[in-house]
Amino acid sequence: MAAGLARETVVGFAVPLYMWLRTRWLDVPAAWRVVLLMSPALLAEWAVRQPMATHGFPTTGQLMVAGATIVYAKNLATDPVWWLGYAFTGSLGIWWLLGWHGRRHGGRLWWLLVPVFAQFAVGGDWSRFALYAFPVVVPAGAIAVWRHPRRRVLLALVGAQSLAVVADLVVIGNPGINSTQPSMYVTVPLIVLTAAMLWLPRVNRAASASPNPGRDRAVRRG
Repeated sequence: MAAGLARETVVGFAVPLYMWLRTRWLDVPAAWRVVLLMSPALLAEWAVRQPMATHGFPTTGQLMVAGATIVYAKNLATDPVWWLGYAFTGSLGIWWLLGWHGRRHGGRLWWLLVPVFAQFAVGGDWSRFALYAFPVVVPAGAIAVWRHPRRRVLLALVGAQSLAVVADLVVIGNPGINSTQPSMYVTVPLIVLTAAMLWLPRVNRAASASPNPGRDRAVRRG
């Protein structure tokens, strides 16, 4: 209930916690408790709205249709590559790479990305929607950083990513959304450096491998 006061960010607490603890696909007792909890609230909201004048979109369906129309007209029809790139750089930045590198640590929590990315179809604030993936992306990425042989460098990159928003405060005075911000010019190089740090050890191991492993085995036997 306390997390619910934070509006839609409740998905970052209650839903992942339940997804981690659940042991079956259909949890009838939990569904029944949700109905008992939500029904009085929905009934009270309906009663309060009756005497009110309705502005904008009176139904959720009409709001979703309007959102999908905006997505097509603004995001897909103009510059889909920029909008998709901005969704990742403007939300969690290098944490997406770190989370992907440690994806095996997320387990069932990765199912949270289904409702997170489903919001892309009905709203244009893709960077804000992508931010709701933090309950699975950040923990998986943190485990990957700690277990990586270059964790000191990766931790430094994480610290730089955490301070990227300072560029918005210094240059333009306040952070924004759905526009090119100074923090993006900081995040993009950090993403490139993070990718290099994550994959460079594999390149080094491949380069140090012997071109003639059969000969090496014969020498060791001798």
